[in-house]
Amino acid sequence: MRQDFTRLNFGWLGYFLPSETTVGTQPDMLEFVTSKAASWDCPISLHANLKRFEEHPRTADNLEVIRRWEEVRATDWLTETDKEALKEGSREYHLLINEQGEYELVEYEHILTAAAGNRELRAFLFNRGGDWYLRYWHIEGDKKLQLPISPSRATLYKQLDKPEAFLSTSQTEVTVPLNDCRYIKVTDYTKEQIVDIMNHAIITN
Repeated sequence: MRQDFTRLNFGWLGYFLPSETTVGTQPDMLEFVTSKAASWDCPISLHANLKRFEEHPRTADNLEVIRRWEEVRATDWLTETDKEALKEGSREYHLLINEQGEYELVEYEHILTAAAGNRELRAFLFNRGGDWYLRYWHIEGDKKLQLPISPSRATLYKQLDKPEAFLSTSQTEVTVPLNDCRYIKVTDYTKEQIVDIMNHAIITN
């Protein structure tokens, strides 16, 4: 146990459903806390019940975030450099599983203005290997997302080793599922252009 007792437990977290007044507990929120906890080699705890887990549409994604961070913490996968970076409160990180089935740590940014600031959409942007990726999901629903982007410059994934088909395409637009967490790899666009694309995204039923 560390001298400051932090290794005992990083904290108890509530588990909240989306409602008119809150987006509820979302994967990025748990990723932020569990990544900070892992940097101090601490577990986290959820205060909830089975009914609430069943009622939250993003429970599978939420628990997957915790599973990944607990696995890298338990196996001492993080380097000391990783841990020091994770401790910086202003930076957010995502622990992805890459095309080889291995963990990969990336820093990402929340696009608060996505879909004109519609709170239903959570969208984050990161760069790996010189390519830009979006990680996105709906806070609770099962809808569609129209993006003003050429289909030849975008690839949709739920898992990075398995590309998925778009729901529909035109020369200048793609429509993708908007429910569980997914990725979109974007090529031949700048960061600023991708943010602008997300700003003009449209959520449909």
